[in-house]
This record gives sequence, C-alpha cells and structure tokens, in this order.
Amino acid sequence: MRKSGSLFTVCLILFFQNAIAQPSVQKLKLELQQKKAVVLDFSLNQQMPAQESVLLARNANLPIISIKDGLSSNLKLRPNTDLLVQINVPVKFGSFEVQKLQQYYKGIKVEHGIINATGKNGNTAMIQMEFYPVEDNFKITPRLTEDAAREAAIRYTGAKRYAWQETGSVLPLPKGELVIIADFIRDGRMTLAFKFDMYGLEPLSRANVYVNASDGSVLLVDNLLMDANANGRADTRFSGNQEIVTDFQNGPLLKPYRLRQTRNGHEIRTLNYGNRDKDPANDLLAADFTDDDNNWTSAEYGNGAVVPNQDDAALDVQFNMQIVSDYWKNVHQRNSWDNNNGNIISYVHVTENGGFYDNAKWSDGAMYFGDGDGAGDPPQVGIDDCGHELGHAICQSTAGLVYCWESGAINEGFSDIWAACITNYTLKTFPGITGSKMVWRLFEETSDPAKAKPGIRDMQNPALF
Repeated sequence: MRKSGSLFTVCLILFFQNAIAQPSVQKLKLELQQKKAVVLDFSLNQQMPAQESVLLARNANLPIISIKDGLSSNLKLRPNTDLLVQINVPVKFGSFEVQKLQQYYKGIKVEHGIINATGKNGNTAMIQMEFYPVEDNFKITPRLTEDAAREAAIRYTGAKRYAWQETGSVLPLPKGELVIIADFIRDGRMTLAFKFDMYGLEPLSRANVYVNASDGSVLLVDNLLMDANANGRADTRFSGNQEIVTDFQNGPLLKPYRLRQTRNGHEIRTLNYGNRDKDPANDLLAADFTDDDNNWTSAEYGNGAVVPNQDDAALDVQFNMQIVSDYWKNVHQRNSWDNNNGNIISYVHVTENGGFYDNAKWSDGAMYFGDGDGAGDPPQVGIDDCGHELGHAICQSTAGLVYCWESGAINEGFSDIWAACITNYTLKTFPGITGSKMVWRLFEETSDPAKAKPGIRDMQNPALF
C-alpha cells in the first residue's frame, strides 16, 4: 500500500491552524456544540477537514429560506470579505427543498466550496458542506498574466491539436477563471489559481486545469472525459480474493477509489451506514468506503486489520451485487431490479434499536445489511443474502405481492428460489470461488459456523430445519 502519512499530517496541521483563525467548519462545530438541543449529529471528515455534515433536530427552527443568513452567522463570516451566494433556483420535490450555496472570498470563487442544505416542510433538516478557511491577508492579485497561465496549461496538457484551433470551431480560446483552490498536491494551502477548460483533440482529452497564479505550476487536473469504472482486487469475507469494479474520483483525494460502479446500464453503490438504525435521515449520512490504490486488503478491511473492523462486509456486497446484476441481465435480460436500470444501492453496518441487526432487508429502493448478532452470526452479506434481498425488489416491481399470509410466503419463496439460482450462477461463473456455498441451502455462510447445520432453510431437504 502506498503511504502518504507525512504529507497528510502536514496538510492537516496547516489546515487546522488556518481553521482556528478564519471562518471554518471547525468554528461552525464549536457554535453548534453550544446548541446541543437542535443538533442530532455532526460528522467531520477527518481526511478532508473542510467537509462536514450536520443533522438538525426537528426543533432547530432554522427556516430553509434563510439558511444563507443562518450559516453566515454561525460560520462567523467576515464583512466585505466572505460571502455565500445561492446557486441556481432551489430544487423542490414534495415537502423537501434543497438550497445550494457557493463560497466566495473578496469576490473570488473558492473552488469546491459548496454547501447543500436540505429542508423539510420549510425547516432545515440537514447540511452537507465543503467550506475552506482563507487567511485575512490572502492576496487576490495574480503575479502571472492570464496568457502566461494559459500557456502553462497548454504545455501541461501536451496535445498536438486543440478544439479551439479547428477551422469553423465555435469554441473560443480557453478563458482563465480566477479562483481560490486548496493545493493538496503540496501542502493544502489555499492558492490563487487560473482555471482553464482544456479540450485536446489529439490525443483526445478534456479537463479543467488549475494553474498557480503565482508560479505557473499545475495544482489540479479535473478530467471531464473519463471512464469512471476501475478494476480492483478485494479480500472478501466469504469468497476470497476477487476482482471488483469500483470508480475513481478525480481530484486531490488521498483515497480516490469508491465502492461504486456503472454496470449493465445502472449504478451499483455500496455505502457505510455508520452503525445507525435505518432511517431516511440516516440514508443521507451514509458515506463511501474508500481506498488509496484499489487493492482492498484484509490488512485494512476486516478482523485482520490493524484496527479490527467488519468493513470487509462491504467488499462482499460490492462483489456479490456485480454477480446479481449480471445474473438478471444475462439470464433474464432484465435491466436491474425494476427493468428500468434502477440503481442497486446497498447500506452496510445497519443497526436495530442501537444494537446488532442480524438480518438484511430490501426497503425504500435500497438494501440494508446488518453486522450479525455480535456473537456467532457474521455480517449478513453472503451471495444468498444479496440475491434474496434483491429478489424482493424484483417482486415489488412486478407482482407486488402483499407481504403477509400466502402472498407473503410466495414473496419469500421467490426470493429463496432466485437466491439459489444466483448461487448456482456464481459457482458456474467462478468455478474456483472459495467459501461454503450450497445451492439449495439458504444463508449457510452467514450463520454461526459453530452450528452443526449452518443455515436457516434447505430447499433440497425442507425438514432439515
């Protein structure tokens, strides 16, 4: 694994030194900690200290329509220096409303400084933000001219031909937008930069290139043409080391790979529920599992990690959902669970009443996986569990069987049958796969291995359980 601890430490020290003196998420946290009655949860991203999410209580009484003023006050914005500007018209759907704000410093946009506030019934319910502290004496006059910065961007891109050079092209020479951006490649300091949309034709490329307005160095390349999927390896809990597909986030991230992929026309997304009970508000707090080199090893994820955890359960879900998606596409020519390329979203580390959740379920367009019973039963993320739960989604979007009495039993029966079919498909597709997968036995891998008969149902021998 690549190590970047020393650079990361330097970036954190510099960031927090600035954060103490300037408007920052740390100041906001201090303000909100004094208002415990209205704040349910405050999550600060330790790897990216400019990022945070805030979950507000129902009695917070912060109207979404005045969120800009409320945040300006709590962030302690400096008059005639810091500014939050609303982006576009608020998005409204039913009782929900989303306001989007952009951070500015002395009239210059702070790149990536975005705040999304979600309101319900007129009151702010959640705030997700990326806000960067900028020093009082930050200089906003570039040393480089725009032309000189553009030449630096052209040299860096290195294309033989550019779109604006073509005869009849409607694209103008790239104009440099003056912005303030964090230099995460070096030390994380806020830096004045020119941003150029560089569109190369030979070879084909297009990216936003950020050039330091002081010395002409390139601070960031944000690709606009990309194949987001990336092939990686993962030490799964139940199937050994397998190839998984993730995606790659462009930008200055220490762990740019996420358990997300585009497959068969839809997205497969596996998220960390953070040991919370299922709740629509907690869905919004779910975070990505991330990795630095797309080699998800048992030394990082699982009981063998330096800090033991159960995050390898997410690796099983990501791998299994690839198989489930392929099964429905290849065997039944069905485009995801709704036959309309609906995304397959899975939440891992779900609790119940604050404790262990020894089950998995389909609900509200997503799957929720518990970590077992805390004793013998492991996380409920086997291929059976994944195939079974998505089977309920198939049933919901087709027959719509009521989940009680005979129709409920048929609903469960179909999910069991599809789980068996998917297990069989898995064994044929991956003949050397490890684990104790039995086609006709249900949930044998996610039952206590100490049991004489692991599992809870057996379609070959129904009387076994």
